[in-house]
Amino acid sequence: MVAKRSSARCSSSSSSSSSDGSYWRLKRIVPAISDKENISKLDVVLEAISYIRTLQGDLSRSAPTSPTTSPAAAAATAASPAVTAK
Repeated sequence: MVAKRSSARCSSSSSSSSSDGSYWRLKRIVPAISDKENISKLDVVLEAISYIRTLQGDLSRSAPTSPTTSPAAAAATAASPAVTAK
């Protein structure tokens, strides 16, 4: 039983340090919190969600209104052979 508890503690502490590193990396990416020293993990996640929503909004506002005007759609149209009606 002692061995099982010990291995559980080891895996728990290694996953904890891994998640701490993930929070630290996420904190560096989000501009609103990148320079803050003391911030909780919850605040990191909430600010990251807010930042992602802001980026999504920016993308949706800058996206073309018609899928045929997007570069990918234009490239696909140009690459496909033209079909002519008989």
